[in-house]
Amino acid sequence: MSQETIAEKVGVSRQSISKWELGINCPDITMLPKIADYYRVSIDELLGYKPLSSINSIYIDGCRSYILHYSRITKIRDFT
Repeated sequence: MSQETIAEKVGVSRQSISKWELGINCPDITMLPKIADYYRVSIDELLGYKPLSSINSIYIDGCRSYILHYSRITKIRDFT
């Protein structure tokens, strides 16, 4: 897919797409639905948003691993 194709589909110039890709500029917030629709993703996915609940579950899983690891070490020490 070319910059021209994307630009035509979302209603901006090819130069705008180029600037977005280079990080010189960002699309206007009103363009996000059109861009997300073009790529067939949600706006959340487009922006890289991760729900807080998934971050919490990662933290909780990490805590569980930590607790399990150190509970095993404690049991080993108790037997020696």
